[in-house]
Amino acid sequence: MSARILLKSLLVYQAWANDELLEKLTGLDPRRNANERHAALRLMNHIHVVSRIFAAHLTGVAHGYASDNTDETPEPAELRAATAESDRWYLGATACGAGRVRFHRRRQGPHDHAGDSDPCSPARQLSPW
Repeated sequence: MSARILLKSLLVYQAWANDELLEKLTGLDPRRNANERHAALRLMNHIHVVSRIFAAHLTGVAHGYASDNTDETPEPAELRAATAESDRWYLGATACGAGRVRFHRRRQGPHDHAGDSDPCSPARQLSPW
């Protein structure tokens, strides 16, 4: 099995697991399970933020995060949508045949928006935003 196929299967599984967990968190009663729900959302938000930071380093664009989590805890539906978008980006980046991607380290700064959601677009050059 090639590394690209293995990576794609890992990313497909990760996207499925992220979606399933965030769907379950959406169904938790925020009053009855407040502490557990909040802890799980903070952890999933941390995973999402680190994923975006990593994508920014892969592509050499500023990620704009000051930490590995956000100050505010997003609601499950908002986090689910943002995580799904990130998962689609990673899957798209592998699907369009991105060969070797140089890892770039950048200081934090404002987001660099390319305005194109297609990860295979030459204008994006694998930009995560």
